[in-house]
Parts: sequence; structure tokens; C-alpha cells
Amino acid sequence: MAWRKAGSTTLSSTSDTITVSGMTSNTFNQILNHAIPNNDSTQTRYSVNGVDSGSKYSYRNTKLGQYHSTGVDQNNVLYDMGGEDSDKFSITYVYDVAGEEKLAIGFGISRKDAGAGNAPARNEIVWKYETTSARVTSVKDDTSAQTGTYAIDSNVTVIGSDGTEVLNVQDGAIYYDTTLNKEYVLYNNTWTEV
Repeated sequence: MAWRKAGSTTLSSTSDTITVSGMTSNTFNQILNHAIPNNDSTQTRYSVNGVDSGSKYSYRNTKLGQYHSTGVDQNNVLYDMGGEDSDKFSITYVYDVAGEEKLAIGFGISRKDAGAGNAPARNEIVWKYETTSARVTSVKDDTSAQTGTYAIDSNVTVIGSDGTEVLNVQDGAIYYDTTLNKEYVLYNNTWTEV
């Protein structure tokens, strides 16, 4: 399975939101997020496909391995990492199949207080997006429910794979298998030993 960038947005000015849109849908997705508070408190809150109303999300959240929360019929998914005024980094894996609810599992870290003498905060989360009629083609992190904004260089990147590797190899290409000590040539999408 080959991963490739589906989309990425890096803020060039402060904002309440970071949106990656215009993505090609993929069966397997990874959302990488580095959120830098510009001022005051921020929290990662995901929604997909521009849907941030209508109570389409539910989640289970664990903060610091001990504080558990559940959100059902939500308008977005809250990553409660603590350290709302600190840098945060999260990784989320999303499974997206046509005709099925979208399932996700993620984890995040907040710097919390500066210095090696202070442990970072962490979060683990599972969530789902109930819509079955549309594939995921955009992701938004919206901190507008908080008092702060995201700073310049905050980033959300999505990488994806449809589970198959597509190669653009021209006829006449030669492949040498070092394990078998054999050479192959490609002609009409067929590799033939030479």
C-alpha cells in the first residue's frame, strides 16, 4: 500500500480554522495536525466535508489515561489534550468506505508546560462520522469555540491510500530483481523475464 499526500494546508496568517479541501477520497487516511496557539486557548475540533451541524459525530475520549468522556450527536469531534495554550500534535487514522459510516482512531500530545521538568499531556480518541452517502474529501480543524486562534505555520496534512499501488511505468522499462538475480522488461502491462 502506497501513501501519498491527499492535501495540506499551512496557515500564512492567524485563523480559527485550518481546512484541507479538494482531496480525492481514499479508503485509508492519516490526518497529521500541528496546531500552534497564537494566543489564549485552542482545542482541535474536527469535522469532515464541511459538515459541522446536524449532530453527525460521536466519540470516546481519554485524557491523560484517566479522564474519560463520551460525545454523541455532536457537530464535530473534540480532541481534549489539555494544555490549551500550548503547541499540539495529533495523528488520526480514518477508514472511509462508500456506503459505510466513517471510523477513526487518533491520539494527540500537548506540550503543556515548557521544559523537561514538565510532562506533556496526551489524548486518545475513537470517533465516527455517521454519513454513509459521501466519501471524505475535506477535513477542518475549527477552534472557534475557544478564545484563541491558530498561529502562522499551524498545519493539517492528509495522506491517503486506496489500498492499491498505482505505478506509471512506460513500456520498455527494465526491472532487475536482486534476490532472484533476474531481469524483466515491461511490455503491454506485462513483466517478462529476459
